[in-house]
Amino acid sequence: MIRKSLNKIIAIFFIYMIFITFMFDNSMYYQQKIIIPADFELFLFFTIVVINVLVFTIIRMIYINGKNEYQYIINDFKLRFIEEQNNLYRKNKHELRNKILVLYELIRQMKYEDAEEFLMTYIDDINNSLIKVDTGNDIIDLLLYSKISAAIEKNISVNFICTVDLKYSKKVTNDICSVLGNLLDNAIEECDRLKNNKRIEIMLKSDPVDYIFIVKNTCGEISEDVKRNILSGGFTTKGDGRGTGLSIVKDIVYSYNGDINIKIDDKYFDVTVEIPSYKLNEK
Repeated sequence: MIRKSLNKIIAIFFIYMIFITFMFDNSMYYQQKIIIPADFELFLFFTIVVINVLVFTIIRMIYINGKNEYQYIINDFKLRFIEEQNNLYRKNKHELRNKILVLYELIRQMKYEDAEEFLMTYIDDINNSLIKVDTGNDIIDLLLYSKISAAIEKNISVNFICTVDLKYSKKVTNDICSVLGNLLDNAIEECDRLKNNKRIEIMLKSDPVDYIFIVKNTCGEISEDVKRNILSGGFTTKGDGRGTGLSIVKDIVYSYNGDINIKIDDKYFDVTVEIPSYKLNEK
């Protein structure tokens, strides 16, 4: 929609320039004492007024559509977050019912110490599953909540640390969401393949020069061939095109003059993204 409006503005601009040229030629005619009909001059004047009104209207439409598209992105994030929270609630509802039945049976049999131990273990599990996300950016918060909830639902342990305020423009926010979203999708998918030791670590921080985003996850064995491809610029770690997310991340990071570093050992796949602070703050 916005692209079509821009095309209209370009077309109107060319028409506008044509009429300006006519007006310039008209002044030349006056100098050469060539008579131009008054009606034609009036026509040119009103045409230029109409063109100015059209340009103003289209620019206003672009502004409104831009706000609507951004609001659509926000609502889409919220909807997906609500859906995932509902799924998590339904799962926890059944788990809670089973826990209460076990606790009731222990109390009925007067096994109070066992009941207390069981209850304290359950409380610890709940506390460990509660992760506070506050980046200073509502959209990024929703994305992270959504991905973290999806990971927890797959029994993946998540550790989240944020020591930076991520208040960006709309465009930068969308790009950072794409970076974090793709990295977390890959991490969740890789952890979901493991039978045990499923863990994801997320760290958002900064230094005097860069914003730094780190996503680290446990992984299975990765062949030397894949490692070489990654280090040489081939960012696909999985077959069947499932690693294209890293390629998207690379393109976005490079567009901000940033850098992406990937470390792989026997247990962890570690991606560190560094983007100059001034590049994120200027857009």
